[in-house]
Amino acid sequence: MSPRKSPAGRKSTPPLGGSPAPSAVELGSVESIEAVMQGRSNRLAQLLDKISAQGFSQRQVAMELNVPPQYLSDLRHARRHMTEAFARRFAEAYNVSINWLLTGQGSEESLQVVQAGAGGTGGTYCLPVLNAPCIGDPRHSRAWDGSTIVVAGAAAAAVERARLPYVLRMGGHDTTGRFQQHDLVLCSQDIRSDSSFALVRLSGEEICVARQDDQGQFKIPGKRESLLRSMEILGHCVGIIWAPL
Repeated sequence: MSPRKSPAGRKSTPPLGGSPAPSAVELGSVESIEAVMQGRSNRLAQLLDKISAQGFSQRQVAMELNVPPQYLSDLRHARRHMTEAFARRFAEAYNVSINWLLTGQGSEESLQVVQAGAGGTGGTYCLPVLNAPCIGDPRHSRAWDGSTIVVAGAAAAAVERARLPYVLRMGGHDTTGRFQQHDLVLCSQDIRSDSSFALVRLSGEEICVARQDDQGQFKIPGKRESLLRSMEILGHCVGIIWAPL
């Protein structure tokens, strides 16, 4: 069978090594693609060096991000394309700007390094996955369909510090872009004033996720201000649980 041809009559070639091709905005000459890869790897290497200076190895970073150490090494040395999925994962874990990491534009923001498993036993936990926030034992919630997920590493350490923890499967994107549809978010049923996202109960039995703005007020798109004033905070979102890349 002859190779499939593109509309222009040229043979189409799959990405080498299974690595995703750059997005359409980056396509151009070979030199420009290589420059994008090298720029991303240089910025990643800069961040990894800062993390190393705080006493954490590249292997520990790979464990934190749930990626193979060789994968992270390949990204650092521009042997792979850095995908938006990886950049988002790194940015979320270490509080850096995804836009800066991908494009070099804007500011790096404040790199934060938290030891994976700090205060934990290094064990694993099997948590129920719910389709909506709950109150009380998550395994007794009507939002639980029997699905579970095993967490380890940094996520397991967070579970040890959580109260009645469970994993929330996001049903859609939030307005900030932090959570996306189908993300798995670790939730704890305790109240923290420094949490960006809280689990709240509105009038009646409606429970949902609210985002805290710069003034410390929780907002929910589409909800009236009068309704938000009477809401009850039930817990908070700890962070995203990442599947292996």
